[in-house]
Amino acid sequence: MAVDHAKEQGASERHACQWVHQPRGTQRYRPTQRNDEDALSRAIIALASPYGRYGYRRITIKLKQAGWQVGQDRVERIWRREGLKVPQKAATRAALAQRRLLRAPAARAPQPRLGIRFRERFHP
Repeated sequence: MAVDHAKEQGASERHACQWVHQPRGTQRYRPTQRNDEDALSRAIIALASPYGRYGYRRITIKLKQAGWQVGQDRVERIWRREGLKVPQKAATRAALAQRRLLRAPAARAPQPRLGIRFRERFHP
């Protein structure tokens, strides 16, 4: 935005980019969207539903098996844009048992014996 403002004031693109410490290539970048982007997004979401524990890497493999010509980076970009996430893996029985042991009340643990003795005070 600052570069556009400087260009409106009569500065060249090169000087405007130097002033804001920005590469000139960022001013010329035009994002493109492919024709099949929406269909690919729907396919990714459709595959993510039945394969709930699959991430974007495995979904990429499934898409290639289905005939899509896609790369892992493109699938990851769409995956993040759609807000898809792999649910956290459920804990095993052993892990749950270990958590219960760690949360055991302190009353079950043997109490340390303190060797504190009280002295009687004699007042003169």
